[in-house]
Amino acid sequence: MSEQAMKVDGIEMQMENDMSDMKQNESRVWGVFAGGQSPDGAIQTMAFYPGVTTIDEGDTVVWALGGLEPHTVSFLSGTQPPAPESLEATIPVPCDSYNGTGVCSSGLLSPGQVFVLTFTKPGVYVYICEIHPGMQGIVVVQPKGTPYPKSQFDRQPGPKLQQDILALQDAINMHHVDTTSGANGTLVFNIAAGVSTEESVNVTLSAKQGENAQGFATLNVTAPGTLQVTVNVTGLSPNSTHPEHIHVGTCAAGGPILYPLNQLTAGSDGTASSVTIIRGPPTLLIASDGWFVNVHTGPTMAGTGSKPISCGDVVYSAAAYMRFIPEFLVVRTGDTVNWTNFSPQAIHTVSFLPAGMKIPGFPSPEALNAFGNNTSYNGTGYYNSGVLLPGQSYALTFTKPGIYTYICIIHDEMRMIGYIEVFPFTLNATTTAAPLIQLAIQQLRSVSPVGAAISQQVAEMNDTVLPAAIGSVALIGIASTMLAITFRKYKRLN
Repeated sequence: MSEQAMKVDGIEMQMENDMSDMKQNESRVWGVFAGGQSPDGAIQTMAFYPGVTTIDEGDTVVWALGGLEPHTVSFLSGTQPPAPESLEATIPVPCDSYNGTGVCSSGLLSPGQVFVLTFTKPGVYVYICEIHPGMQGIVVVQPKGTPYPKSQFDRQPGPKLQQDILALQDAINMHHVDTTSGANGTLVFNIAAGVSTEESVNVTLSAKQGENAQGFATLNVTAPGTLQVTVNVTGLSPNSTHPEHIHVGTCAAGGPILYPLNQLTAGSDGTASSVTIIRGPPTLLIASDGWFVNVHTGPTMAGTGSKPISCGDVVYSAAAYMRFIPEFLVVRTGDTVNWTNFSPQAIHTVSFLPAGMKIPGFPSPEALNAFGNNTSYNGTGYYNSGVLLPGQSYALTFTKPGIYTYICIIHDEMRMIGYIEVFPFTLNATTTAAPLIQLAIQQLRSVSPVGAAISQQVAEMNDTVLPAAIGSVALIGIASTMLAITFRKYKRLN
């Protein structure tokens, strides 16, 4: 047996990739990674690798983390999951085996931990991460002795993992500082506390054997809890009617209906289209794996009408950026910073800790709940947004000059850290940019190794042609931009 060994956080998992000496009726152990990450840990993917695992009755699956972000592996057997931010979502429900009934959950997996489950009954079983909506995997259990599909041995997570990481780059590049006017000449800086991939995916619908129907479907989350599904199919019989659904499972293995879609009615040319709006809780997102769109013979699901004629597996790239955008910001006293969590798959905090305070553990009350007056900040005391759910915001007005460091308590180990430099509001039209940037660098150098690296760029800044006198708003923009550029240079070099 040829195997590929992969080691993540000290866990070595054998990814079997050769079936030359497979023996029927021999139980096997298969490895699956929960999540993955970019080399610097900034991007955490919200998927299982592989997303679909096909095994035989009596086989065992072992899950381990593929990145720093914790996950759960939870088989709920149709029961509703708890709220992702709840303590209940992190609690294990121990099981040694699973037959498609009851609840089995790893609880919150940490680096170095594994979850092991033996499957005792054939079926198509869905599992999720309870703290990351949309993160889903499928285990297809065949009768004992059934030959494994060839795809089961092409199980390296690398290509799909890289695809998921690259898909997030567009979302990252789209987010920039959005500045609006505040009272008395102040500014409001709207920045991102995390972003995720766009909740949209195209699905190719292929004709089943002996059929001509083919086309595509588009799934798009248009608002929290609202999923729009558009289907276009050609090659149907003229004036025919066809039921269609989103199922759980795969086109090859089948699986139960999850969401009925509006039926397709073909015109005289054999083409048809439909639009369906699915409404659910705010956690309704596109599954990373384990959904498929099925078009049936019709005109009803009775008898042979349920036979599939066109089908497509939904494969969605789900990932979250564990950084503030931007990581370094320059403001003035009286200006306000408004953070928004743009990641539907992750929760974050915005937390300012006083010197000497230990970072609260998560999910402790100090991490979960809001602290401070949460209106204005003068550089003293513990200020915490509490958990920011997807779409929620947190704002602070800065009242004292200085340089302040803040973190996401949940993701501080992934270096989700931000820096805010606050200058006096009394900047005037005769202030020059270069000395101000020099001051920012000197102060930053004293509190962060990033500043020491940035200070090496001062000579380049001094050589930059800057206007001798500019308005304070423009000055802040120039300072922020130049510091952000050098900050990115530092990150590329390290």
